[in-house]
Amino acid sequence: IPVPLHPLRLWERGFNQSLLIAQHLAKGTAHKIEPELLRRVKRTRPLKGLTPKQRDREVRSVFRLAEGRKPDIKGRNVILVDDVFTSGATARACARQLKRAGAVEVRIFCWARVVPGRDALDLAYDASDMKDLKVR
Repeated sequence: IPVPLHPLRLWERGFNQSLLIAQHLAKGTAHKIEPELLRRVKRTRPLKGLTPKQRDREVRSVFRLAEGRKPDIKGRNVILVDDVFTSGATARACARQLKRAGAVEVRIFCWARVVPGRDALDLAYDASDMKDLKVR
């Protein structure tokens, strides 16, 4: 399930990057992509620059399961696809709705992850940080 964009943001951007990632990952597999299952029902301000608590508040009641889709989630393991994982607020808000609908487990797949408190250039040149990196 790709993290949905608000319809106005989708119209402005012309694409949902999480959906594009999900479509690419699902190619050649039996996994079904459900882009209409989860809806973003409120438009939020950009989360860039907000603290983790502010992000949680901003997305708290933003996502809803599409009408009549609860049976499609109940008892299933779900993969939620997002483009960037920063504080986890968006992923938690989506997962909360999916769990309320009866998902057994929600796993997050993200394309990129922001490392708190580090500048991207610091990370690029600090190879000592890589020794503890675990890839699954």
